[in-house]
Amino acid sequence: MRDDRERMEVGSYAIEKISVVLSVLFIFLTVLHFLFSIVLWSLKSFVVGRDNEEEEMKYSPPEMSISNIT
Repeated sequence: MRDDRERMEVGSYAIEKISVVLSVLFIFLTVLHFLFSIVLWSLKSFVVGRDNEEEEMKYSPPEMSISNIT
């Protein structure tokens, strides 16, 4: 709410500097998150394909015998 002359006399407030830094940080994080989602979406078949291959392999516990116990 100050005019330019008063702003030059008083200087900029710390809250104004913090708000600019936070807004730039949030914009950067938004772009980064958007790029990550695009990469994840483009590789979804690779990620899902890996999960399906692991499900097909069935686990069978080792057979218990007296020689294994002692």
